[in-house]
Amino acid sequence: MVTLIENQIKEIEKNLQEMISLVLSMHQDVQAALKSMDSKRALAVIKRDEQVNNLDEIINESVLTFLATQAPVAKDLRSTMAMIRVANDVERIGDYAKTISEFIILAKPMYVPFKDYIDDMYANFIKMFVSATELFFTPVLEKTFEISNQDQLIDAKLKRAFNDIPKIANTENIMSVLDTFNIIRTLERAGDHTKNICEAVIFKIKGKKIDLG
Repeated sequence: MVTLIENQIKEIEKNLQEMISLVLSMHQDVQAALKSMDSKRALAVIKRDEQVNNLDEIINESVLTFLATQAPVAKDLRSTMAMIRVANDVERIGDYAKTISEFIILAKPMYVPFKDYIDDMYANFIKMFVSATELFFTPVLEKTFEISNQDQLIDAKLKRAFNDIPKIANTENIMSVLDTFNIIRTLERAGDHTKNICEAVIFKIKGKKIDLG
């Protein structure tokens, strides 16, 4: 027999899954929009950000109400607290899709030599995000470390791009370089927040806060 607590947790999970799916679609569309600087597609991404923010508020309010009325313990308490953490990180990751969309809409010129970095980072980030969010609902402790380590691939691209900047500091396209580097920096932050989701998985399983670095 399904209890009231189980039903309420499932409802919160449903909203979180919807939020995750929405943010994933936003980044997939931004990734595609960058290839042709498609401002129409980028604008559609920005409009979806409000839906993400609304879901984040619903999840936070639902969890607080659940904690106040049901006083959950052990596994149920860990699960609901972890969902707040994940929702906050997913909301922030959605903001990053909005940031990159604004670059496209403003038609800022991309510094072409950085394009390969962005393509690789985006592919790595989306793979990591899908894996981490799926793992949250079917947690396996060992996989959290494997998935979080994927962030090193994203960080490595950031470092390579950063090291390239002094070599091109005198170029007439310096603003293009800096604007494009901001996309790289944004993707690196998205990777960090995805790693936080892995930390939330560990908290959900063990009830311990672990910094994955």
